[in-house]
Amino acid sequence: PNLHGDMLQIGLDAALAIPHGWSRAIALTALVPNLQGKMKEKALRAGLDAALAIRYDWSRASALVALAPYLQGDMLRTGLDAASAIHDEGDRARSLTALAPYLHGKMKEKALRASLNAALAIWYGGDRARALTALAPYLQGEMKEKALRASLDAALVIQDEKSRSGALVALAPYLQGELLHDGLNAALAIHSEGSCANALVALVPHLTDSTHLRRIRCQIDNILYTAYRQSPRSDLLNYISTPGLIAPPIFTSDEIAAIAEAIIDVTTKWRWL
Repeated sequence: PNLHGDMLQIGLDAALAIPHGWSRAIALTALVPNLQGKMKEKALRAGLDAALAIRYDWSRASALVALAPYLQGDMLRTGLDAASAIHDEGDRARSLTALAPYLHGKMKEKALRASLNAALAIWYGGDRARALTALAPYLQGEMKEKALRASLDAALVIQDEKSRSGALVALAPYLQGELLHDGLNAALAIHSEGSCANALVALVPHLTDSTHLRRIRCQIDNILYTAYRQSPRSDLLNYISTPGLIAPPIFTSDEIAAIAEAIIDVTTKWRWL
């Protein structure tokens, strides 16, 4: 963004001279927003050619993802063909998802369906959940429902609780109805207090049933009474300071004020804790 005039031409020449394909593609893509006319066309064509020549799936997919917002016409079709030909399911889904917003009609439908099929075929649950969640905003109807259900199912089998919580946080804005209920159950089942809190906070804005909020309150009360009863004061404060946890609509304004008063009392008077 700091290059202008002749310096842009010098930068373009330097990027074109980079021998390593992935580095050349990324450098050219970074220049594109500042170029116009034939220079922009030249940078895009060279960037796409460099991306197509990359041997490794992850690097080729990353280059295509970076190029996606700038491709049009025949270059967009070439990018779509290149993404569709990537062997690794995760990298194929990632690159197709990046291209989908810039496609139209049958090309877009083809890309979305291919991306969904690739994402569903990813072996590791965390990567599968991540790919399906990234794709969900571009899907509609049965395809979207299928992607979200599969993403939630993938999140539930993630062994590491922090990663499982992260998957639920990413999914939260798209969950409704039964999926939202299942997502809440999954969040409440997380044993790690911090990871559980992060997942619950992400789900709260989308919950409309007061029963769900009461369940979250009971969970917080139980954690405060059991997990932190014998813990250092700093651990307790770290937990209750989780953004959005001790806040409406889970707690009323009066309850939050009472909690704040208790915190001040404990931290200023109970020096031995």
